[in-house]
Amino acid sequence: MIVPIYVSSGNYEFGFPEGWNYGESGSAIYMTNQDGSASFSETVNEAAASLENISQIDYITYISQSKPDFMLTNFNNDGQKISITGEYLLNGKKINLQQYIIINNSYEYTLSFDTEEDVTSELAVTIQNVINSFKYY
Repeated sequence: MIVPIYVSSGNYEFGFPEGWNYGESGSAIYMTNQDGSASFSETVNEAAASLENISQIDYITYISQSKPDFMLTNFNNDGQKISITGEYLLNGKKINLQQYIIINNSYEYTLSFDTEEDVTSELAVTIQNVINSFKYY
């Protein structure tokens, strides 16, 4: 079950999967499933008017600072939303990244899912439900 949570500081709502661990730090929200095979993070920052000047190379340069072995598999930028998929190694394990960077009004929302290589169909549905539940106002 996905429980909606409204965050007034960024004027948005997202779905929290029941049974996941939840934490906040500054403007970031973190969630992990019970066995630690999946995590979700969401951050909100003041934004530029558009994302159109961010290229694949810019993104790889940025993400490689925190994920050194990152390999981009998909990058789509329509100027208001960037959709990214890729993979990286963490402690010898392959981790999949699904990330969205969205601009709305004066906010930049970054939604990130990190999952171990083998994702169950149940976990894939949970991830899709969290993504679909995200709304900004």
